[in-house]
Amino acid sequence: MRKLMDIIPWKKKKEIVTQPPESTFQSIQSQMDDFFDHAFPGDWITPRRLMQKSQLFPRVDIKEEKRKIIVDAEMPGVRSKDIDLSLDGRMLTIKAHKNDEKEHKTDGYYRLERSYGYYNRTIELPAEVDPVKVDASFKNGVLKVEMKKIKESEAKKIEVKTE
Repeated sequence: MRKLMDIIPWKKKKEIVTQPPESTFQSIQSQMDDFFDHAFPGDWITPRRLMQKSQLFPRVDIKEEKRKIIVDAEMPGVRSKDIDLSLDGRMLTIKAHKNDEKEHKTDGYYRLERSYGYYNRTIELPAEVDPVKVDASFKNGVLKVEMKKIKESEAKKIEVKTE
């Protein structure tokens, strides 16, 4: 069993934490699973074990320019037809699944490898975008989504009348 200080991502002043917050929760969940494995021996199927080999988490870059927002998501092994994008207000959701099977045959040796998984990530965009003006492309395992920002209405001074 690890100590509490080992699982909390403590950081020094001005240190950048590169570990995503999800990994902290996964670490805690893993330790809870280990605790229950020790307390209740046997082949228990936990939600973490069901998901650990199938759920993939795409790394994303979000760039905000003057007139648009660009999101790049790394999704190796996925085909463009297996990607589902949705936009709800400022929330962009990327879903995809991959199913890959590779067969290798050589002299007297046979191997079949399978990999599968799904991506599911929702990103809050830094500004409102026009849902009609969204372009998405997929090349070399990278999904690129360009969205035109909605112009913010300019502040208007309102005169207060005295009665």
